Amino acid sequence: MSKFRIDEIDNISAYDYYKFYLKNSRVFSIIWIILTVCFTICIIVCFASSEWIGDTVKSPTRGYFGLYHFCIRSPISSSYQCSGTWTDFSTLPNNSAIRAACFFVGFSCLLSLICIVIFIFSLAIKLERVVHICAWIQLLILICLFVGISVYPIGWDVSSIRLVCGKNSGQLKLGSCSMRWAYILACILSFVQLFLTIFAFLLAGRQAKYLLEHAGEKRARLTGNI
Repeated sequence: MSKFRIDEIDNISAYDYYKFYLKNSRVFSIIWIILTVCFTICIIVCFASSEWIGDTVKSPTRGYFGLYHFCIRSPISSSYQCSGTWTDFSTLPNNSAIRAACFFVGFSCLLSLICIVIFIFSLAIKLERVVHICAWIQLLILICLFVGISVYPIGWDVSSIRLVCGKNSGQLKLGSCSMRWAYILACILSFVQLFLTIFAFLLAGRQAKYLLEHAGEKRARLTGNI
């Protein structure tokens, strides 16, 4: 069965069809950038949150932990003693997995912001070029986010977490603690980012395809006129 082509049936040139497709693809591009903005807001909230893992009713001590912010309740008072900042890795536990998770998730937040800025300030450039760049950036975001989420459990053997989660906690084991909303949301966002990455590559690929068809048609006309 031959491949369906609108310009062969309805006598529409590849350029006319490209303009038609480009007009409609802008709707999908707007949807894509809105979803990207929503993803960026959510992943920044996850990165800043201290609610990645925390105590339960069975925990010997109360506390909660994020990627860089660790809080443990003082045995003397009911207040929490917190430490750690994302701007100074020396304040984090001396654990390569915790620091790597903080770096990769934080870097994915930065890349997502860069992707949005590139798209907004590059509206004058041909759309397919911008989407191509953003698609590769989003692929890198996906990799960084996946690495950050994956290595974080390896760092659960640090002394501060074991103090709250008990002696049964360790690498990949939470002991008497449990995952909290920020970690669960980050895992969900990794699948959202996978969808956004595929969506961006599809948009870029389809637009490039029809631009090449128009270029080929124009070249053929020029050759025929010589």
